[in-house]
Amino acid sequence: MKKRIIALPLIAGVGAAAIAGTSQYAGTQTEGEYHRLLAQLNDLTPLVFINEEYASGVTTSAAVTKVLLSRTADAEVLFRLQHDIEHGTMRMGTEGVDVGAVTIHTRLHEQDVVQSSELLAKFVDDSPFSLKTDVKYTGEINNHLEVSALAISEEGVALNWSGLTFDASTIDGATLGKGSLGTLDFSDESSAGMASVQDSQFTMDVQFHGDQIYTGTSGFTFNDISIVSPAMPVPVSLASIEITGASDLQDDAVNGSSSVSLNGIKSPLPLNNASLEMQIDRFMIEGIRQYHKLVSSFGVDVESLSAQPDIGSALISAVGEMFVPGSAVKYAIAMDNSEGEVMADIRLAMKDGSAEGMSGEPQKNIVTGRDLINLLTLDGSLNADIAALAQTPLVAMLGGAGDFVTVTEESITSEVSLWGTTLVVNGVELPLDTLSGGMLDIPLTDLMTL
Repeated sequence: MKKRIIALPLIAGVGAAAIAGTSQYAGTQTEGEYHRLLAQLNDLTPLVFINEEYASGVTTSAAVTKVLLSRTADAEVLFRLQHDIEHGTMRMGTEGVDVGAVTIHTRLHEQDVVQSSELLAKFVDDSPFSLKTDVKYTGEINNHLEVSALAISEEGVALNWSGLTFDASTIDGATLGKGSLGTLDFSDESSAGMASVQDSQFTMDVQFHGDQIYTGTSGFTFNDISIVSPAMPVPVSLASIEITGASDLQDDAVNGSSSVSLNGIKSPLPLNNASLEMQIDRFMIEGIRQYHKLVSSFGVDVESLSAQPDIGSALISAVGEMFVPGSAVKYAIAMDNSEGEVMADIRLAMKDGSAEGMSGEPQKNIVTGRDLINLLTLDGSLNADIAALAQTPLVAMLGGAGDFVTVTEESITSEVSLWGTTLVVNGVELPLDTLSGGMLDIPLTDLMTL
Protein backbone atom coordinates (compact mmCIF):
# COMPACT_ATOMS: atom_id res chain seq x y z
CA MET A 1 0.00 0.00 0.00
CA LYS A 2 2.88 2.37 0.71
CA LYS A 3 4.09 2.41 -2.86
CA ARG A 4 0.51 2.98 -4.04
CA ILE A 5 0.21 6.07 -1.88
CA ILE A 6 3.49 7.37 -3.31
CA ALA A 7 2.48 6.53 -6.85
CA LEU A 8 -0.95 8.12 -7.03
CA PRO A 9 0.15 11.76 -6.66
CA LEU A 10 2.48 11.13 -9.62
CA ILE A 11 -0.41 10.25 -11.90
CA ALA A 12 -1.16 13.88 -12.73
CA GLY A 13 2.48 14.45 -13.65
CA VAL A 14 2.51 11.35 -15.84
CA GLY A 15 -0.58 12.62 -17.63
CA ALA A 16 1.02 16.00 -18.23
CA ALA A 17 4.16 14.33 -19.55
CA ALA A 18 2.09 12.14 -21.83
CA ILE A 19 0.52 15.26 -23.35
CA ALA A 20 3.77 16.20 -25.07
CA GLY A 21 4.72 12.60 -25.78
CA THR A 22 1.49 11.50 -27.47
CA SER A 23 2.60 13.01 -30.75
CA GLN A 24 4.48 9.74 -31.21
CA TYR A 25 1.10 8.03 -31.79
CA ALA A 26 0.45 9.98 -35.01
CA GLY A 27 0.21 7.51 -37.88
CA THR A 28 0.92 4.58 -35.58
CA GLN A 29 0.57 1.15 -37.14
CA THR A 30 3.39 -0.81 -35.62
CA GLU A 31 4.79 -1.58 -32.22
CA GLY A 32 7.84 0.50 -33.14
CA GLU A 33 5.74 3.67 -33.01
CA TYR A 34 4.62 2.81 -29.49
CA HIS A 35 8.23 2.32 -28.40
CA ARG A 36 9.04 5.75 -29.79
CA LEU A 37 6.31 7.08 -27.49
CA LEU A 38 8.00 5.45 -24.52
CA ALA A 39 11.33 6.98 -25.52
CA GLN A 40 9.65 10.40 -25.58
CA LEU A 41 8.06 9.89 -22.15
CA ASN A 42 11.39 8.77 -20.71
CA ASP A 43 12.89 12.03 -21.99
CA LEU A 44 10.08 14.12 -20.55
CA THR A 45 10.06 12.97 -16.94
CA PRO A 46 12.39 11.54 -14.28
CA LEU A 47 10.19 8.43 -14.21
CA VAL A 48 10.95 5.32 -16.25
CA PHE A 49 8.36 3.98 -18.74
CA ILE A 50 8.75 0.39 -19.98
CA ASN A 51 6.46 -1.56 -22.29
CA GLU A 52 4.89 -4.60 -20.71
CA GLU A 53 2.32 -5.58 -23.35
CA TYR A 54 1.37 -4.49 -26.86
CA ALA A 55 -1.42 -5.82 -29.05
CA SER A 56 -1.86 -4.26 -32.49
CA GLY A 57 -4.87 -4.35 -34.76
CA VAL A 58 -6.18 -2.81 -37.95
CA THR A 59 -8.54 -0.30 -36.34
CA THR A 60 -7.52 -0.50 -32.69
CA SER A 61 -4.44 -1.29 -30.65
CA ALA A 62 -3.80 -1.69 -26.93
CA ALA A 63 -0.71 -1.30 -24.79
CA VAL A 64 0.31 -1.58 -21.16
CA THR A 65 3.13 0.53 -19.74
CA LYS A 66 4.75 -0.04 -16.37
CA VAL A 67 6.11 3.04 -14.59
CA LEU A 68 9.13 2.93 -12.25
CA LEU A 69 11.23 5.44 -10.33
CA SER A 70 14.54 4.24 -11.78
CA ARG A 71 16.16 1.64 -13.99
CA THR A 72 17.92 -0.11 -11.11
CA ALA A 73 17.41 -3.86 -10.94
CA ASP A 74 15.43 -3.65 -7.69
CA ALA A 75 13.16 -0.78 -8.77
CA GLU A 76 9.52 -1.49 -7.95
CA VAL A 77 6.67 -0.84 -10.35
CA LEU A 78 4.80 2.26 -9.14
CA PHE A 79 1.78 1.66 -11.33
CA ARG A 80 0.76 0.69 -14.85
CA LEU A 81 -0.95 2.62 -17.61
CA GLN A 82 -3.50 1.18 -20.03
CA HIS A 83 -3.59 2.72 -23.52
CA ASP A 84 -6.58 2.08 -25.80
CA ILE A 85 -5.76 3.34 -29.29
CA GLU A 86 -8.51 3.99 -31.86
CA HIS A 87 -7.11 4.27 -35.39
CA GLY A 88 -8.72 6.66 -37.82
CA THR A 89 -9.47 6.02 -41.47
CA MET A 90 -6.67 4.90 -43.75
CA ARG A 91 -5.23 7.39 -46.23
CA MET A 92 -2.40 7.65 -48.71
CA GLY A 93 0.59 9.39 -47.11
CA THR A 94 3.94 10.49 -48.52
CA GLU A 95 5.42 7.05 -47.87
CA GLY A 96 2.41 4.92 -48.69
CA VAL A 97 -0.77 4.03 -46.81
CA ASP A 98 -0.92 5.16 -43.19
CA VAL A 99 -3.42 5.81 -40.41
CA GLY A 100 -4.78 9.34 -40.78
CA ALA A 101 -6.01 10.24 -37.31
CA VAL A 102 -5.80 8.59 -33.91
CA THR A 103 -7.62 8.83 -30.59
CA ILE A 104 -5.87 7.50 -27.49
CA HIS A 105 -7.51 6.88 -24.12
CA THR A 106 -5.03 6.49 -21.26
CA ARG A 107 -6.04 5.44 -17.76
CA LEU A 108 -4.74 3.55 -14.74
CA HIS A 109 -4.44 -0.15 -15.50
CA GLU A 110 -7.26 -2.34 -14.17
CA GLN A 111 -4.79 -4.46 -12.17
CA ASP A 112 -3.74 -1.40 -10.17
CA VAL A 113 -7.36 -0.31 -9.76
CA VAL A 114 -8.18 -3.64 -8.08
CA GLN A 115 -5.06 -3.72 -5.90
CA SER A 116 -5.53 -0.12 -4.79
CA SER A 117 -9.32 -0.21 -4.54
CA GLU A 118 -9.38 1.05 -0.92
CA LEU A 119 -7.25 4.08 -1.72
CA LEU A 120 -8.90 4.75 -5.10
CA ALA A 121 -12.28 4.80 -3.37
CA LYS A 122 -11.25 8.20 -2.01
CA PHE A 123 -11.53 9.61 -5.53
CA VAL A 124 -14.99 10.85 -6.43
CA ASP A 125 -14.96 9.36 -9.95
CA ASP A 126 -14.50 5.70 -10.85
CA SER A 127 -11.05 6.36 -12.34
CA PRO A 128 -8.48 8.60 -10.62
CA PHE A 129 -7.46 10.12 -13.94
CA SER A 130 -8.14 9.99 -17.66
CA LEU A 131 -6.30 11.40 -20.65
CA LYS A 132 -7.90 11.72 -24.07
CA THR A 133 -5.62 12.49 -26.99
CA ASP A 134 -6.88 13.37 -30.47
CA VAL A 135 -4.32 13.34 -33.28
CA LYS A 136 -5.37 15.29 -36.38
CA TYR A 137 -4.37 14.58 -39.96
CA THR A 138 -2.12 17.66 -39.78
CA GLY A 139 -0.14 16.13 -36.93
CA GLU A 140 -1.61 18.50 -34.33
CA ILE A 141 -2.26 16.82 -30.99
CA ASN A 142 -5.13 17.96 -28.74
CA ASN A 143 -5.18 16.61 -25.20
CA HIS A 144 -7.65 16.73 -22.36
CA LEU A 145 -6.46 15.52 -18.95
CA GLU A 146 -8.70 15.11 -15.91
CA VAL A 147 -7.72 14.03 -12.41
CA SER A 148 -10.71 13.19 -10.27
CA ALA A 149 -11.78 15.11 -7.20
CA LEU A 150 -10.53 13.60 -3.94
CA ALA A 151 -12.35 13.37 -0.61
CA ILE A 152 -10.69 11.87 2.48
CA SER A 153 -12.14 11.89 5.98
CA GLU A 154 -10.53 9.75 8.66
CA GLU A 155 -10.27 10.15 12.44
CA GLY A 156 -11.14 13.82 12.42
CA VAL A 157 -8.84 14.69 9.51
CA ALA A 158 -10.52 15.84 6.30
CA LEU A 159 -8.97 16.59 2.92
CA ASN A 160 -11.03 17.73 -0.05
CA TRP A 161 -9.60 18.56 -3.47
CA SER A 162 -11.74 19.55 -6.45
CA GLY A 163 -9.45 17.85 -8.96
CA LEU A 164 -7.35 18.90 -11.94
CA THR A 165 -8.12 19.66 -15.56
CA PHE A 166 -5.63 20.45 -18.32
CA ASP A 167 -6.04 21.13 -22.04
CA ALA A 168 -3.12 21.41 -24.43
CA SER A 169 -2.33 21.52 -28.11
CA THR A 170 0.99 20.16 -29.42
CA ILE A 171 2.49 20.50 -32.89
CA ASP A 172 6.10 20.14 -34.02
CA GLY A 173 7.32 19.80 -30.43
CA ALA A 174 5.62 23.01 -29.25
CA THR A 175 2.94 22.75 -26.55
CA LEU A 176 0.44 25.44 -25.59
CA GLY A 177 -1.73 24.59 -22.62
CA LYS A 178 -3.63 25.78 -19.60
CA GLY A 179 -5.34 24.11 -16.70
CA SER A 180 -6.87 24.36 -13.27
CA LEU A 181 -5.39 22.91 -10.10
CA GLY A 182 -8.74 23.37 -8.39
CA THR A 183 -9.32 24.13 -4.73
CA LEU A 184 -7.93 22.35 -1.68
CA ASP A 185 -9.33 22.32 1.87
CA PHE A 186 -7.77 20.60 4.87
CA SER A 187 -8.90 20.40 8.49
CA ASP A 188 -7.83 18.56 11.65
CA GLU A 189 -10.34 18.48 14.50
CA SER A 190 -7.78 17.37 17.10
CA SER A 191 -5.59 20.46 16.60
CA ALA A 192 -8.31 22.83 15.33
CA GLY A 193 -6.01 23.44 12.35
CA MET A 194 -7.26 24.39 8.90
CA ALA A 195 -5.70 25.24 5.55
CA SER A 196 -7.13 26.07 2.15
CA VAL A 197 -6.02 27.07 -1.35
CA GLN A 198 -8.59 28.43 -3.79
CA ASP A 199 -8.82 28.76 -7.57
CA SER A 200 -5.33 27.73 -8.69
CA GLN A 201 -4.22 27.66 -12.34
CA PHE A 202 -1.21 26.84 -14.48
CA THR A 203 -0.18 27.67 -18.05
CA MET A 204 2.58 26.61 -20.42
CA ASP A 205 3.85 27.69 -23.82
CA VAL A 206 6.97 25.62 -24.40
CA GLN A 207 9.17 24.01 -27.02
CA PHE A 208 10.63 20.58 -26.20
CA HIS A 209 14.31 19.90 -27.03
CA GLY A 210 14.66 16.39 -25.56
CA ASP A 211 16.27 15.18 -22.32
CA GLN A 212 13.76 17.10 -20.17
CA ILE A 213 14.88 20.43 -21.68
CA TYR A 214 12.22 23.00 -22.53
CA THR A 215 12.26 26.63 -23.58
CA GLY A 216 9.33 29.02 -23.43
CA THR A 217 7.15 30.17 -20.55
CA SER A 218 5.23 28.49 -17.77
CA GLY A 219 3.45 29.61 -14.64
CA PHE A 220 1.54 28.45 -11.58
CA THR A 221 -0.76 30.67 -9.51
CA PHE A 222 -2.21 29.63 -6.15
CA ASN A 223 -4.86 32.06 -4.94
CA ASP A 224 -6.35 32.87 -1.53
CA ILE A 225 -4.17 30.73 0.74
CA SER A 226 -5.15 30.62 4.40
CA ILE A 227 -3.73 28.75 7.40
CA VAL A 228 -5.20 28.54 10.90
CA SER A 229 -3.30 26.85 13.71
CA PRO A 230 -3.28 27.06 17.53
CA ALA A 231 0.51 27.40 17.26
CA MET A 232 0.05 30.82 15.62
CA PRO A 233 -1.49 33.81 17.46
CA VAL A 234 -3.47 34.88 14.39
CA PRO A 235 -4.43 33.24 11.09
CA VAL A 236 -1.96 33.54 8.21
CA SER A 237 -3.15 34.32 4.70
CA LEU A 238 -1.70 35.19 1.30
CA ALA A 239 -3.47 36.76 -1.65
CA SER A 240 -1.44 34.54 -3.98
CA ILE A 241 1.70 32.53 -4.59
CA GLU A 242 3.06 32.85 -8.13
CA ILE A 243 5.70 30.62 -9.70
CA THR A 244 6.92 31.60 -13.17
CA GLY A 245 9.59 30.50 -15.61
CA ALA A 246 10.85 31.73 -18.97
CA SER A 247 13.74 30.62 -21.16
CA ASP A 248 15.04 30.71 -24.71
CA LEU A 249 17.73 29.03 -26.77
CA GLN A 250 20.39 31.13 -28.51
CA ASP A 251 23.49 29.71 -30.23
CA ASP A 252 23.13 26.35 -28.45
CA ALA A 253 22.92 28.09 -25.06
CA VAL A 254 19.94 28.38 -22.71
CA ASN A 255 19.09 31.72 -21.08
CA GLY A 256 16.29 31.83 -18.58
CA SER A 257 14.70 33.10 -15.42
CA SER A 258 12.37 31.82 -12.74
CA SER A 259 10.68 33.38 -9.76
CA VAL A 260 8.60 32.63 -6.70
CA SER A 261 6.58 35.46 -5.19
CA LEU A 262 4.42 35.60 -2.07
CA ASN A 263 1.88 38.39 -2.41
CA GLY A 264 -0.47 40.07 0.04
CA ILE A 265 0.91 38.41 3.16
CA LYS A 266 -1.08 38.85 6.37
CA SER A 267 0.70 37.40 9.40
CA PRO A 268 2.34 38.36 12.72
CA LEU A 269 5.53 39.12 10.78
CA PRO A 270 6.14 42.66 9.43
CA LEU A 271 6.08 41.43 5.84
CA ASN A 272 3.68 42.30 3.04
CA ASN A 273 5.34 40.75 -0.02
CA ALA A 274 8.42 38.64 -0.75
CA SER A 275 10.05 37.25 -3.87
CA LEU A 276 13.01 35.19 -4.99
CA GLU A 277 14.25 35.35 -8.59
CA MET A 278 16.90 33.31 -10.36
CA GLN A 279 18.44 34.05 -13.74
CA ILE A 280 20.81 31.95 -15.83
CA ASP A 281 22.83 33.11 -18.82
CA ARG A 282 24.59 30.99 -21.44
CA PHE A 283 24.15 27.51 -20.04
CA MET A 284 25.20 25.23 -22.92
CA ILE A 285 22.43 22.87 -23.98
CA GLU A 286 24.71 19.89 -24.67
CA GLY A 287 26.19 20.28 -21.20
CA ILE A 288 22.69 20.31 -19.73
CA ARG A 289 21.91 17.10 -21.60
CA GLN A 290 25.09 15.46 -20.27
CA TYR A 291 24.32 16.62 -16.73
CA HIS A 292 20.73 15.30 -16.88
CA LYS A 293 21.84 11.91 -18.18
CA LEU A 294 24.51 11.62 -15.51
CA VAL A 295 22.19 12.56 -12.65
CA SER A 296 19.41 10.27 -13.92
CA SER A 297 21.88 7.37 -13.87
CA PHE A 298 22.30 7.75 -10.10
CA GLY A 299 18.94 6.19 -9.34
CA VAL A 300 17.14 7.13 -6.13
CA ASP A 301 19.62 5.66 -3.61
CA VAL A 302 21.86 8.63 -2.83
CA GLU A 303 23.95 6.59 -0.38
CA SER A 304 25.09 4.35 -3.23
CA LEU A 305 26.98 7.28 -4.76
CA SER A 306 29.78 6.83 -2.24
CA ALA A 307 30.49 3.45 -3.85
CA GLN A 308 31.13 5.15 -7.21
CA PRO A 309 34.69 6.56 -7.04
CA ASP A 310 34.50 8.31 -10.43
CA ILE A 311 31.24 10.13 -9.78
CA GLY A 312 32.92 13.32 -8.56
CA SER A 313 35.07 13.75 -11.67
CA ALA A 314 32.06 12.91 -13.87
CA LEU A 315 30.01 15.62 -12.19
CA ILE A 316 32.78 18.18 -12.55
CA SER A 317 33.15 17.27 -16.21
CA ALA A 318 29.39 17.60 -16.83
CA VAL A 319 29.25 20.99 -15.10
CA GLY A 320 32.26 22.07 -17.17
CA GLU A 321 30.33 21.32 -20.35
CA MET A 322 27.33 23.32 -19.11
CA PHE A 323 28.91 26.29 -17.25
CA VAL A 324 31.42 27.81 -19.68
CA PRO A 325 33.17 31.17 -20.19
CA GLY A 326 30.42 33.81 -20.19
CA SER A 327 27.95 31.66 -18.22
CA ALA A 328 26.34 33.25 -15.17
CA VAL A 329 23.73 32.66 -12.49
CA LYS A 330 22.08 35.42 -10.47
CA TYR A 331 19.79 35.40 -7.42
CA ALA A 332 17.73 38.35 -6.22
CA ILE A 333 15.61 38.67 -3.08
CA ALA A 334 13.07 41.41 -2.42
CA MET A 335 10.85 41.98 0.62
CA ASP A 336 8.68 44.86 1.70
CA ASN A 337 6.38 46.07 4.45
CA SER A 338 4.47 49.26 5.16
CA GLU A 339 7.72 51.14 5.99
CA GLY A 340 9.89 50.29 3.00
CA GLU A 341 11.73 47.46 1.26
CA VAL A 342 14.83 45.28 1.43
CA MET A 343 16.64 44.12 -1.72
CA ALA A 344 19.67 41.89 -2.14
CA ASP A 345 21.27 40.19 -5.13
CA ILE A 346 24.34 38.15 -5.99
CA ARG A 347 25.72 37.15 -9.41
CA LEU A 348 28.28 34.41 -10.01
CA ALA A 349 29.81 34.18 -13.49
CA MET A 350 32.66 32.55 -15.34
CA LYS A 351 34.92 35.14 -16.94
CA ASP A 352 34.31 35.49 -20.67
CA GLY A 353 36.75 34.35 -23.32
CA SER A 354 38.38 37.78 -23.68
CA ALA A 355 39.68 37.83 -20.10
CA GLU A 356 43.28 36.90 -19.32
CA GLY A 357 43.78 33.16 -19.02
CA MET A 358 40.34 32.34 -20.46
CA SER A 359 41.29 31.25 -23.97
CA GLY A 360 40.28 27.77 -25.03
CA GLU A 361 38.24 25.81 -22.48
CA PRO A 362 39.89 26.47 -19.12
CA GLN A 363 36.91 25.08 -17.19
CA LYS A 364 37.92 21.61 -18.38
CA ASN A 365 41.26 21.90 -16.56
CA ILE A 366 39.83 22.57 -13.10
CA VAL A 367 41.33 20.35 -10.40
CA THR A 368 41.31 22.35 -7.17
CA GLY A 369 39.13 25.01 -5.59
CA ARG A 370 41.77 27.59 -6.48
CA ASP A 371 41.55 26.61 -10.15
CA LEU A 372 37.80 27.16 -10.04
CA ILE A 373 37.85 30.47 -8.16
CA ASN A 374 40.42 31.95 -10.54
CA LEU A 375 37.92 31.51 -13.38
CA LEU A 376 35.01 33.19 -11.59
CA THR A 377 33.69 36.64 -10.86
CA LEU A 378 31.21 37.47 -8.11
CA ASP A 379 29.22 40.64 -7.47
CA GLY A 380 26.47 41.34 -4.98
CA SER A 381 24.67 44.13 -3.19
CA LEU A 382 22.34 44.88 -0.29
CA ASN A 383 20.03 47.88 -0.08
CA ALA A 384 17.61 48.08 2.83
CA ASP A 385 15.42 50.84 4.19
CA ILE A 386 16.11 51.40 7.88
CA ALA A 387 12.42 51.98 8.56
CA ALA A 388 11.51 48.60 7.08
CA LEU A 389 14.22 46.79 9.05
CA ALA A 390 13.35 48.61 12.27
CA GLN A 391 10.33 46.32 12.66
CA THR A 392 12.54 43.20 12.66
CA PRO A 393 15.56 41.80 14.56
CA LEU A 394 17.59 42.24 11.37
CA VAL A 395 18.17 45.93 12.09
CA ALA A 396 20.29 45.04 15.13
CA MET A 397 22.16 42.27 13.31
CA LEU A 398 23.03 44.39 10.27
CA GLY A 399 23.58 47.53 12.30
CA GLY A 400 26.24 45.68 14.28
CA ALA A 401 28.04 44.32 11.22
CA GLY A 402 30.69 47.02 11.48
CA ASP A 403 32.66 47.82 8.33
CA PHE A 404 30.85 45.16 6.31
CA VAL A 405 27.87 47.53 5.86
CA THR A 406 27.30 51.25 5.45
CA VAL A 407 24.64 52.64 7.78
CA THR A 408 22.90 55.97 7.33
CA GLU A 409 19.76 57.45 8.85
CA GLU A 410 17.72 56.05 5.98
CA SER A 411 19.40 52.87 4.79
CA ILE A 412 21.82 50.00 5.27
CA THR A 413 23.85 49.12 2.18
CA SER A 414 26.73 46.85 1.25
CA GLU A 415 28.53 45.49 -1.79
CA VAL A 416 30.49 42.29 -2.30
CA SER A 417 32.90 41.26 -5.06
CA LEU A 418 35.57 38.68 -5.79
CA TRP A 419 39.09 39.65 -6.92
CA GLY A 420 41.08 36.51 -7.61
CA THR A 421 41.13 34.68 -4.28
CA THR A 422 40.19 37.79 -2.28
CA LEU A 423 36.60 38.44 -1.27
CA VAL A 424 35.85 42.15 -0.84
CA VAL A 425 32.85 43.05 1.35
CA ASN A 426 32.04 46.76 1.44
CA GLY A 427 35.72 47.55 0.88
CA VAL A 428 37.00 45.07 3.49
CA GLU A 429 39.36 42.47 1.99
CA LEU A 430 38.94 38.87 3.13
CA PRO A 431 41.61 36.45 1.73
CA LEU A 432 39.95 33.14 0.85
CA ASP A 433 43.19 31.31 1.65
CA THR A 434 42.72 32.34 5.27
CA LEU A 435 38.96 31.81 5.35
CA SER A 436 39.21 28.33 3.81
CA GLY A 437 41.88 27.10 6.18
CA GLY A 438 44.12 25.99 3.33
CA MET A 439 41.46 23.98 1.52
CA LEU A 440 41.73 25.84 -1.79
CA ASP A 441 44.45 23.50 -3.02
CA ILE A 442 42.62 20.28 -2.22
CA PRO A 443 41.23 18.54 -5.35
CA LEU A 444 37.50 19.17 -5.76
CA THR A 445 36.88 15.44 -6.10
CA ASP A 446 38.32 14.95 -2.59
CA LEU A 447 36.23 17.82 -1.19
CA MET A 448 33.08 16.18 -2.55
CA THR A 449 33.71 13.08 -0.42
CA LEU A 450 34.31 14.91 2.86
